[in-house]
Amino acid sequence: MRGMVADMSSTNPAGWQNDRKPALKSATDIVLYELQIRDISVAPNSGIKHKGKFLGLAEAGTKSPDGEPTGLDHIKQLGVTHVHLLPSFDFNSVDETKPDEKYNWGYDPVNYNVPEGSFSTNPYDGNVRIKEFKPWCRHCIKKA
Repeated sequence: MRGMVADMSSTNPAGWQNDRKPALKSATDIVLYELQIRDISVAPNSGIKHKGKFLGLAEAGTKSPDGEPTGLDHIKQLGVTHVHLLPSFDFNSVDETKPDEKYNWGYDPVNYNVPEGSFSTNPYDGNVRIKEFKPWCRHCIKKA
């Protein structure tokens, strides 16, 4: 229920300032996929270590028990060029310290532009929320 002041540059991954979005010749080249951060990685057989977390979305090289790509690698294998995230900002109805007790897609935001704590490995530290949210963006930008 509170906000904080953050030094955003202190939350940048190494090399963040050098990232550039991929070239896009035409908007009609976009293949868009909508996903929910928790849902894309939470399956027990996803091969993803950080299930249901921002970090789980950023994991590359994950595979199912059958050797099939999972997570963003699977989405890219489908030919998707752009991902639209379902709400990823601070949910009102989810206890961030007990994320498995209640499921919600996040259409009840409390603090806009504050990454959802249940998707973070440490919901008590706003800097951790930001640091863990940024790498998935970088993964998409660099690998798309």
